[in-house]
Amino acid sequence: MTADELTLTLTLLVMLLGLLGSVLPGLPGVPLIFFAALLYAYLTSFEIVGAGILVLLGVFALVVFDFLAKSYRARNVLGASNRGTVGA
Repeated sequence: MTADELTLTLTLLVMLLGLLGSVLPGLPGVPLIFFAALLYAYLTSFEIVGAGILVLLGVFALVVFDFLAKSYRARNVLGASNRGTVGA
């Protein structure tokens, strides 16, 4: 197995873990996918994964982070109920 194949395999495994994290609680799914793509792009000198894909994944990661931050704040800081947390 060459170094490129190993890099791709490890990146895909981390992205798969991130995909599982989108469903399972406790795993940061979208950030894992974003950082795996960013690291892979860096290691391959941005030849395979371009800036457009990274920007798209970064925006998606920020949207998910914003959603989680609002839910956390509504629940733990403001004492919102389950319905209030979903609404936040």
